[in-house]
Amino acid sequence: MRLKRLAWTLALSLTALSAHGEDLLEICQQAISNDPTLALAGAEQRYTAETVPAARAALLPQISGSYGLTQNRATSSSGTVINGSTVIDTGNGGTGHQRSLAAAVSASQSLINLQDVASLWAAHATVNAQNALYQGSVQDLYIRVAQAYLTAIEYRSYDEAYQVYADVSRRVWRQVADRNAHGLASKIDVNQALTSYGIAKAEAVDYHNQYNDALEALRQITGKPVGHVLQLVDEMPLQTAQPTSEDYWVARAENNNPTVVADQFKLDAALRSILAARAAHLPTLSASLSYNKNPSWTQFDAQHSRSTDTAIGLTLSIPIFSGGAVHAQVRQAIATRDESEDNLEIDRRQAARNARNYFRSLSAGVTQVQVARDAAVAAAAAVKSAQAGLLVAATDMTTVLYTIEYQAEANTEYAYARYQFLMNQLLLKQAAGDVTYQDLEALNRLLR
Repeated sequence: MRLKRLAWTLALSLTALSAHGEDLLEICQQAISNDPTLALAGAEQRYTAETVPAARAALLPQISGSYGLTQNRATSSSGTVINGSTVIDTGNGGTGHQRSLAAAVSASQSLINLQDVASLWAAHATVNAQNALYQGSVQDLYIRVAQAYLTAIEYRSYDEAYQVYADVSRRVWRQVADRNAHGLASKIDVNQALTSYGIAKAEAVDYHNQYNDALEALRQITGKPVGHVLQLVDEMPLQTAQPTSEDYWVARAENNNPTVVADQFKLDAALRSILAARAAHLPTLSASLSYNKNPSWTQFDAQHSRSTDTAIGLTLSIPIFSGGAVHAQVRQAIATRDESEDNLEIDRRQAARNARNYFRSLSAGVTQVQVARDAAVAAAAAVKSAQAGLLVAATDMTTVLYTIEYQAEANTEYAYARYQFLMNQLLLKQAAGDVTYQDLEALNRLLR
């Protein structure tokens, strides 16, 4: 008896576990680890970060060394000239190799080079811009995860609403068919009920497919399959934006939105690049130090040589003419600055527009959710009344079928209103650059 009870308990536990959906935070953690879009942004950030040490290198000492060994085959001979001919004394010469060694170490240090300094400043600004874009990518990941999850919840609600619509339509069709068999309903009523059931069934299948596609959207972000999602609690708080000032959110968006912040740094980098391009006209000063050692020797005699030298110098370089390249580079840098200014203004206006839109939508969303909820409750009551009236011939078939369809539409409108309200909360914060992981935690507490 105990074994049977234990087996039954385990079966219930496994059933409950398999029915448990993945919550929002689980999906988010998987996305942080596996989302290729965020990984791409991270790679771009690491790549851009290396522009600072690369630009700084031009201002640091440059040290190089060389070592070379050369061997030549050589012949040495001596003799006495007698009557126009040469008598070779082999005892005083020979054939062998001659070797020479060349070793050198040199170092140089830039003392005055405003072009390299300005390039370093521009690199710092570029890195700051990329860091801002990466923070924006993190916030965008939070939004994409929440949006995909809430969309799956929304379409799960649609799926369930239209499954109920199809089931009720099927029961009404069978009820009307039974009444027709007893002479209480016409054949027209049967055909009308059957048509309504067919339409409801087709819509239920369509929404079920859309729900599965919404789950695939989550899988696209996380790289892992998602069985099903949780549902929103029945009574969720309808909290509007805090602070309640529209001007606050617009100003926040114009100054703190990650894209706007990145554009500001890009503009700063463009201004520094203009300085760097113009500095190519200016003289540069550098110091150098070199040490050279060059010994050589031969195999067939005792002749050896060795020379070493050390050189210290200053080099002043004055640009005179570069074929117009410097002027062209300055004009290009100015055009880049103008482009950066335009992009900054475009993105700033877009962020302000988004902040206004989501703030107003969030304020209106409270009423929309309440109205949609009341409509869904009224639709459910209307269906019950219509079905009861049909049994006593107090309601015609057209009214019954209409109330059933209206209930499905009211339920989907209620689900959409709740989804849109929660998304507007997050999208307003995204426009202001304030979306955090804590926002997802707060949203996750509304799931069951």
